[in-house]
Amino acid sequence: MFGAEEAGPRGRYRIDTMRVLTIVNLALWTVLFMAWIPFTIEVGLADPISTEVRWILIVTAVLMGALAALRIRRGRPVLG
Repeated sequence: MFGAEEAGPRGRYRIDTMRVLTIVNLALWTVLFMAWIPFTIEVGLADPISTEVRWILIVTAVLMGALAALRIRRGRPVLG
């Protein structure tokens, strides 16, 4: 799908796919964060939408951090 070939039980395909999905996830998180900042400045932190988006950003950041820590601990590349 992303130009990788199958190689072994795990396969290069799986590694390349994980790398692409991780980069896309980080990019989408960054876009949401950058859009949330001006919105929050305009409407305030108490706005229900701002609260929900902040909660999503925090949970996603914690999960991405946990994934990175796990991958570092296992000696695998962080981006795939």
